Amino acid sequence: MTPRQYLDILRARWRIVVACFVLGILAAVGITLITPQRYSSEVSIYLAAQTPAGDPGAAVDGGDLVRQRVSTYLEIISSQRLADEVAQQLGGTVTADLVRSEISATSEPDSTLITAVVTDDSAQRAADVANAVAARFAATVVELETPPGTTGPPLVTAQVFQAAQPATSPSSPDPVTNVVLGALIGLLVGCGLAVLRHVLDTSVKSREQVRELLGVPVLGEIQADPGFDRTPLMVETAPATRAAECFRQLRTNLQFLDVDRNRRVWLVTSPTPGAGKTTTVANLALALAEAGGRVLVVEADLRRPRVAELLGVDRAIGLTNVLVRRMPGGQAVQRIRPGLDVLASGPLPPNPSEVLGSAAMAGLLTQARDRYDVVLVDASPLSPVTDAAAVARQVDGVLLVVPYGRVTRQQVRVARETLETVSAPLLGAVLTRTPAAKHRKDGPDAAYLAVRSELDVPAGERPLLAPAWTRPGEPPRTNGAMPGPSGGPNGGPARPAPVTTAIPRQSMSVAGSRPGAPVDGDGAHPAIVSAPQTAGPPPAPAAGRPTVAPTATSVANATQPMTSAAVAGASEEAGPFAAARAPKPVPDDGNGRKAADEPDEK
Repeated sequence: MTPRQYLDILRARWRIVVACFVLGILAAVGITLITPQRYSSEVSIYLAAQTPAGDPGAAVDGGDLVRQRVSTYLEIISSQRLADEVAQQLGGTVTADLVRSEISATSEPDSTLITAVVTDDSAQRAADVANAVAARFAATVVELETPPGTTGPPLVTAQVFQAAQPATSPSSPDPVTNVVLGALIGLLVGCGLAVLRHVLDTSVKSREQVRELLGVPVLGEIQADPGFDRTPLMVETAPATRAAECFRQLRTNLQFLDVDRNRRVWLVTSPTPGAGKTTTVANLALALAEAGGRVLVVEADLRRPRVAELLGVDRAIGLTNVLVRRMPGGQAVQRIRPGLDVLASGPLPPNPSEVLGSAAMAGLLTQARDRYDVVLVDASPLSPVTDAAAVARQVDGVLLVVPYGRVTRQQVRVARETLETVSAPLLGAVLTRTPAAKHRKDGPDAAYLAVRSELDVPAGERPLLAPAWTRPGEPPRTNGAMPGPSGGPNGGPARPAPVTTAIPRQSMSVAGSRPGAPVDGDGAHPAIVSAPQTAGPPPAPAAGRPTVAPTATSVANATQPMTSAAVAGASEEAGPFAAARAPKPVPDDGNGRKAADEPDEK
């Protein structure tokens, strides 16, 4: 690994490093407190050779003789004989073994000065022992260096150069040294444990790991927020929070992912349960609807469905009614707000994987693809059941929701292999439950999120948002928004703003549906709204033609009437969404006249 990777590991696991650092300091302090205090006293002994006066050569030879014997003298100081003599001299207050264990002697190279250090629990006793050692050592040197049978002076003499004094402060333990060593050891141990924990940790905790394991980009990173427990729909209940902005970023990345393929049906699943895929689906659907898209949420988790509960719709009728009982999709779809429809799970079947993998499910998704801009299919996790894999081949793309730190790399690999086995188009991943510490709560980002709107939008009106969702050849849609005052659709000239008046909801009877049953989930055909009234008198209908009924095709500033005969005679394709199809609009020529008034070229 590179040094930058090591730094990233330490930054990610800083708690381990700090904990070991603090524990090292505490351990050093504890050891210092429980260690008994000891005092050291030292005595210096000078060694000299006896040489004739006035003979420099003899003095040099004598010095060389002493330096050659220094190592021998050091052994004599630590010998058992000298310890016994010191214990006898002190009158038995200390034992010979204690003296030998407490005394140590050192000498610098090319020096004739020996330093003897005695360490004892008592400062006075340490000084007494050191002075006694020096006295007995001097006597022993004289005895050893005097030639036997002669009365002349010894070749080498030893004398005390500096006597030992009782110490005023203990020599051990040293609090400063102990604390510094404890901190360094704790820091090294903490860094080692952090690296070892990273090597042994198999959980997924970064975008880079997800990208490496799946081979697809990470389209969004949803941070953990306490608000999810109270109000999971953060895009709606807390639109100014960072969590809501994360879903909007996911929406933007999804819109521009593989734009050439025009993918509309997306399956959202996860490697294991508890990844937050249902919350991701609900908030992403709200964000897509805010951007003006026509969104359908299909609750295909037939084991533990939660989409209906989150979005506040009834689960009694839904997907299984359409697939098993062949109920028209227009009767099962429920509209919760303009641009956002929900197809709940319905009664839970005994064989969810067979139901989801059926041809009826493929036909339903095909019909939904034609009608909606985005279809989000909330499926079961991949590891426990095969439901998601059964429907994965029928969608345009798969989004894999990976929870931060709650799945292992092996589980993510198994999920990818499961999708590859059925040739499912895995196109992106979403990393959820990322720690809030990764996103600072202050600073310039928080300042941007805290900016309040200065635009006063009346209740029930929405700004024009959705030209990006317009299909090729289709005029822009407002999805319930009020048009702007300047300019016509697609940059055309401005027209007088129409004044809309509400009319009662209507229902249509369609082949395959119950008599009198509503076409759409909210009880009204989505393409039927009130006729716009302009300032001038309405144009007279052509002779022999019935009165024109308006259409709800969302064109910002243009009126597109449609004849009632067209509504009555519109042919509906068979399929789950046959009852919910909007009739084809008849455009005008821009001068207040309907193109339908002109003779048919055919």
